[in-house]
Amino acid sequence: WFSSDDFHASGLAAAMAGMTGNGGDATRRAVAAHRRALRQLLEDLAAADGAADPAGLATQLHLLVEGAVVGALIDRHPAVTRHARELTQIALGGRTRWP
Repeated sequence: WFSSDDFHASGLAAAMAGMTGNGGDATRRAVAAHRRALRQLLEDLAAADGAADPAGLATQLHLLVEGAVVGALIDRHPAVTRHARELTQIALGGRTRWP
């Protein structure tokens, strides 16, 4: 589904990607820059913590962060943070803190 030509993502992602008009391109660039910076921060933290694959761990954690943000934004459900924390602990190999 993700790699198909008709993939348009979630409504929120589609709205972000489809921004037009004044500032649309600038907004997309700002969002992309923020995503790159967050991914780099997570990779730097993973490397500093001695992760075997800092880039891979950063990618996993980045997806968790963005999923939690979208879930909290749209669902307004407090369990989103608990679920994100549980998944983060799995990604970190059961550790409860990182780094």
